[in-house]
Amino acid sequence: MAITLIYGLVTDQGKDKHTILKFKNEVFQHIKPEWEKSYREILKEVKFDSEIERNSKKAKEIRHKFIAHRLFKKNTQELTDDVGGLAVSELRKVCEGIKNIFNACSFGSGYATTFLDFTNATIGGKPTQTHLDDIFELIVKNSGFFNEPEEKSAYWERIRDKKSPEELEILNYWRKKLGKHEA
Repeated sequence: MAITLIYGLVTDQGKDKHTILKFKNEVFQHIKPEWEKSYREILKEVKFDSEIERNSKKAKEIRHKFIAHRLFKKNTQELTDDVGGLAVSELRKVCEGIKNIFNACSFGSGYATTFLDFTNATIGGKPTQTHLDDIFELIVKNSGFFNEPEEKSAYWERIRDKKSPEELEILNYWRKKLGKHEA
């Protein structure tokens, strides 16, 4: 779901598409000239950097080649092209970039973005989880990567031995966070 939201909000093309970047540029057509300089300064502070742009392009490729069109080779179940993935941290950065541009376009008005809820809050001094965190946890919980030890238990030890220390660290971080034993 995050991939399709990012695609729609950032990289979707066409005359009638409403992306956050088109919205940012259209604001210029509707503001008074005396606000234009201030608006440009605000946008410079929240620039949509190259890393966010690169991750948005990855999301677009995943959307086109896997989610929307499922481009498989005939007579096999292999994808026609390698489709890279996006880490949860990369998805989060893109979503935060979208939120920052939206907030900049709002000229400092305090809007609660329930659509992509990033608002950090506390209850009784303890941090609460955002809706986005809930979505990421659902994605992770249902991923093959997270469930591989159980799904491939008969030969998990051999698979684990071939994983890099970084992969195991990420896997065990999520498994611990979501109440599963270490892999």
